[in-house]
Amino acid sequence: QKNSFWLIHAVLTISSCSTSLDSAAEPLKSIIEHLEPTIEHLEPVIEHLEPVIEHLEPVIEHLEPVIEHLEPVIEHLKPVTEHLESVIEHLEPVIEHLELVVEHLEPVIEHLEPVIEHLEPAIEHLKPVIEHLELVVEHLEPVVEHLEPVAERPNMPRTLIVSQLLDRTLKVKHLVFFLVK
Repeated sequence: QKNSFWLIHAVLTISSCSTSLDSAAEPLKSIIEHLEPTIEHLEPVIEHLEPVIEHLEPVIEHLEPVIEHLEPVIEHLKPVTEHLESVIEHLEPVIEHLELVVEHLEPVIEHLEPVIEHLEPAIEHLKPVIEHLELVVEHLEPVVEHLEPVAERPNMPRTLIVSQLLDRTLKVKHLVFFLVK
């Protein structure tokens, strides 16, 4: 009798669970019915993809060791990448500032372009003068070399005059050098 009680209880429990499962399965049936056309539509796509996947498997197998080899390299490069990102962040305000500077310089450049165009003929006209001045500087070199020791002599009456002449000669030389460059 004890066994039959447990057996009856088990049958009732199973029956109750079955009823609960049936009622829980009701909403799932409508979802499954709704998904069946989608699944049927996907079957040819899956069939089409199977050979592609089979074709890709050896490629993936070939790439796995390459990826494994690259992982430490990527890990090694992470600090470099982080540093570069930091540098870029610091450079952004500089770049923004430079863009503003360029923005302000554009009208100045536009204003100077006609001036430069106007000066180009004058520069061409000055080239022979510059070439002549370069020759003058070449001729001044030996004069400077001669005047330097004389200007350094102590207690000579003409030392001051020679020193002034040397200064003027050097000024002319530097002026010519500046004009040539």
